[in-house]
Amino acid sequence: MDEKTIWNGKTTCDFCHKPLSGILFNGKTINGLWAVMCPTCHSFYGYSKFGNNFGEMYKENSERKFVKVKG
Repeated sequence: MDEKTIWNGKTTCDFCHKPLSGILFNGKTINGLWAVMCPTCHSFYGYSKFGNNFGEMYKENSERKFVKVKG
């Protein structure tokens, strides 16, 4: 059985404070802290690696839930 990991946390970007839609990143930032980020802020503050100690990427599905696709 293929279980999907659903994001149950906040859905606003920790940097720009905009509501997230489409893609959500939860990951380590360049200053060492972790944050929830939109794609734009992730490109400035996040790492391009995913997995343990780096973070995850989630994609919004048709039910408006964020499902993990990387990490």
